[in-house]
Amino acid sequence: KQKLQEYIKAEETTQRNVSEAAKQVTEANNNQTATINITVIQKATLITSTTNTSTGAFLGTTITRDKIVKVSFEDSIDGHVVDGTTCWDVGTISGQILMWIAGGDATNRYEIVIGQNGRVMANPNSSYLFSYIGYSSTAEIELENFDTSETTNMSYMFYNCKNVASLDVTGFN
Repeated sequence: KQKLQEYIKAEETTQRNVSEAAKQVTEANNNQTATINITVIQKATLITSTTNTSTGAFLGTTITRDKIVKVSFEDSIDGHVVDGTTCWDVGTISGQILMWIAGGDATNRYEIVIGQNGRVMANPNSSYLFSYIGYSSTAEIELENFDTSETTNMSYMFYNCKNVASLDVTGFN
């Protein structure tokens, strides 16, 4: 809810700035009508983690953290369609970041892929994002194609990931 409020506030600020720019251009052209087409391009970020327990849902899906044995990131969402069962929309802008099941086994352990056309953008607040992944069984977290350049809070990002053998965070900004 807080993230949505922040997003709405940013949108309102952007709209005010665009309106003010249009007003200034009109005044500068001796009150002649000017049309300005401004495209604001926003890149979606991964949604904020809302739970930090081992049995909590991962990114608002039906997959619980204790059932995930692998998380990886891809730079494409081609061929994937949101169905709420095997593929979910997990981005701040609809349809831009998807998460899907890439594999699993009879014990309901899942390999999860998160994809976006281009590198997957981490949320500015990525605290607890991977918490409890690998809590009750061995798990992997592969961070290639995961962009943290706009992230300002990574506190507890890997909290209780006690069965994740290694992490390569050399690509973190």
